[in-house]
Amino acid sequence: MQRQADQLAPPAAPCSLTQLSRQQQLRLLQVLFCCEAGRMAQRGISLDEDMLRCSICLDLLKDPVTIPCGHNYCSECIKNHWKQQDQKAIYSCPQCREVFTPRPVVGKNTMLAELVEEIKKVALRDAPCLHQYVGPGDVSCDFCTGRKMKATKSCLQCLASYCDLHLQPHYDSPAFKTHKLVTASADIQENICSLHNKMKEIFCRSDQRTICFLCSMDEHKGHDTVSAAAERTEWQQELGARRQDIWQRVQDREEALKLLQKEGDIITGSASDTVENIQAMFKQLLQLLAQRSYDIQQLIGSQQEAEMRQVEELQQRVQQEISELTRRDQELEKLAHTEDHVQFLRRYPSLISLGPSTNSPINIRSPNYFNQITYAVTELIQKLQDTLRQEWTRIAMTTAALPQTPAHHGIPPSPQAILSKVGSLELPPKIHPKPERPKDSAPAAPPPLTKSKTAPRPPRRLKSFDDKVLIPSAYSNIIPTAQFHTSSMEFKMLKPTYPTHPTPGTHLQKGPKVSSPTYPTPDQSKGPLSDLTEGENTFTSPLGYPSLDKFKVLPPAAPNHTPGEPKMRTEFLPYACRLHLDPNTANKMLVLSGQNMRVTRGKKKQSYPNHPERFTDRFQVLSREGLTGRCYWEVEWSGIVSVAVAYKHIVRAGGTSGFGDNKMSWALYCHNNKYIHDGRSLDLPGPPCSRIGVYLDHEAGVLSFYSISSTMALLHQVQAVFTQPLHAGICVGSGSAELLQLL
Repeated sequence: MQRQADQLAPPAAPCSLTQLSRQQQLRLLQVLFCCEAGRMAQRGISLDEDMLRCSICLDLLKDPVTIPCGHNYCSECIKNHWKQQDQKAIYSCPQCREVFTPRPVVGKNTMLAELVEEIKKVALRDAPCLHQYVGPGDVSCDFCTGRKMKATKSCLQCLASYCDLHLQPHYDSPAFKTHKLVTASADIQENICSLHNKMKEIFCRSDQRTICFLCSMDEHKGHDTVSAAAERTEWQQELGARRQDIWQRVQDREEALKLLQKEGDIITGSASDTVENIQAMFKQLLQLLAQRSYDIQQLIGSQQEAEMRQVEELQQRVQQEISELTRRDQELEKLAHTEDHVQFLRRYPSLISLGPSTNSPINIRSPNYFNQITYAVTELIQKLQDTLRQEWTRIAMTTAALPQTPAHHGIPPSPQAILSKVGSLELPPKIHPKPERPKDSAPAAPPPLTKSKTAPRPPRRLKSFDDKVLIPSAYSNIIPTAQFHTSSMEFKMLKPTYPTHPTPGTHLQKGPKVSSPTYPTPDQSKGPLSDLTEGENTFTSPLGYPSLDKFKVLPPAAPNHTPGEPKMRTEFLPYACRLHLDPNTANKMLVLSGQNMRVTRGKKKQSYPNHPERFTDRFQVLSREGLTGRCYWEVEWSGIVSVAVAYKHIVRAGGTSGFGDNKMSWALYCHNNKYIHDGRSLDLPGPPCSRIGVYLDHEAGVLSFYSISSTMALLHQVQAVFTQPLHAGICVGSGSAELLQLL
């Protein structure tokens, strides 16, 4: 290095390296480094930053120091290396193994440290941006080694892709001036014939494919061939017309889209306006009902005041008579003690002269004196319910019959589908209020259960509501009912009249219950206009009398299948589900077996642990799985068995905990062919069958029971609104029952 410095220094002013400034020393070192790099490049040796790496940590030198043998290391690296040799007191170079004793004192090589910093700056400045490296979906440069750069152009003659750095010769060298450069493409190799490894420069019109020159002389010999450039020219001329066709179609579709958007706006606007109108109409109806309620209250209040005024007048007259009689009695008592015989004889005749008696029998009215108005209002509500029920069907049918959108290619929904979707809005059947009768009167016969034959009324457009439009006949019945008979001295007890009107028949009869107590439910506290309770519709009389059947029963002879409901057993099997009985719900007299799919009535109590979900008063068990959607299962039974579905929160104890004895369950008594729900039973035709199939469509609210033998026959079908998941239930009074595995 000193000789090289001497050669570079001017001969007239020789100087040593230590006499140079630090800037001159660094410049000299860079010149020497570049000279050495040039000589190494001539010998084919590359010079890079690896020459300035520490041989211990393999990283660029940090605080470089030079040891006596001339090798360079990081200050911390060589110190740590020699620290391990302190016990032997012999120190060596990690590269050449030269031994030093004692431990050499090293200092920082300032020029080498500054050179390393300069190299770091140059490397940082010349490093490519991260976005120039190839990434997912990019075409890589075919000439980059190591980490590849992103290609920007592909050469159709070279059939290779280049980054900006390796593409420069194509711009600078005359040899590449005729090469065709295109946007970088990963499919550039497809321009090479896979058979002959030649460029595809010919287009075969016969086979509609590009080929190479050798292909045209071989397997494509005799075909109609032209150059790829000539075929491209012809296709290019057609491209404009094709684009025009596409553009015209796009415009047509955009116009259709605008029309559809306009139609959507019309539908939305019409629906919104209709909803607003209906809300206003129902609001007016509610206001009318509220007004009629107020009028009836005023009517009752006026009648009460009139009656009470007469009662008070009579009370006053009777009180005056009592006072007069009391006064006479006191004077007679005083007269009885007088000693003046003349005065006694003079006053006695006038005091005992009472005149004709006004006493007459007073008959106290019944506590249900005003109940006649209640009966009339109940009749009004029943007629209103009948009207709404009939009109709702017509409205649903009208909605289903609306014209479909022309662009809609689906099948319009059926009225049954709409009714099944809004089944929860179905109003309850009409009920008969049961008036309290006087204690001395004979029991009244219950009203007959006859099927309503009222036909739906033709639709009417109502612009406003008044008392003449809203069930005029029923409302007018309220007024005569309020005419009470009174007299000045006689109260006559009014004998209540029992309203008789037809009731929609459901072929249900009062079924036997285990116990007669009736427990109040939340729906019974909502008043006469309560809406929906526990998935079914009910109307509770203001007097608290029980209503009739609260669910629709479809006749077994002509079941109304919902859209898409299976009819053959093979159609039910795809909906088969595997159920398991829940031991935590089983009565302790029941024995579960067969992977909890079989239940048998035991002879003694089982050692089941206490559990809040266990049935205690009925020999029942529920399935572990909750059921929603469409489900089908079969039960094989013998003895006295009932098959049911129930909500999970059905009561577990008491007289109403049996399947079918409450609103939370629907049951089929297999041994005597009876259907029961909410304590009301229905006798089913046909003999009992040892295998029962149960089909549930939770969303549509359909529950069906089938007898399974050589054929499949519908025993009973129920339409309800299920608000919670259902669980399969089995009650075994004697014998056994098993959930069959159909899967």
